[in-house]
Amino acid sequence: MILVHIDNITIVCPCSLKKICWFIIKLSDYFEITVFRELRHIFGLVVTCDSSKRIIYISQTVYIYKIFMCFGIRCTTPIAMPLTIKYNLSTI
Repeated sequence: MILVHIDNITIVCPCSLKKICWFIIKLSDYFEITVFRELRHIFGLVVTCDSSKRIIYISQTVYIYKIFMCFGIRCTTPIAMPLTIKYNLSTI
């Protein structure tokens, strides 16, 4: 999957690093590219990856706190809100 936002491109791929590097090299034939490290933040979300377990964690905590500060909400007590068991997330 390739996500494009203005002048940022994020590549998410279950394939080998060799294929991702090939794609970047081909793209650099047409555009000036700066390659950064593993994805940590995107669109205000914090992204954490556990490659050994093949799990990606996405957190909106920082974004939510920024919204709270914008509206002057300071004293809150967070609670856990897990998904209902009936939802079954699977790969495509």
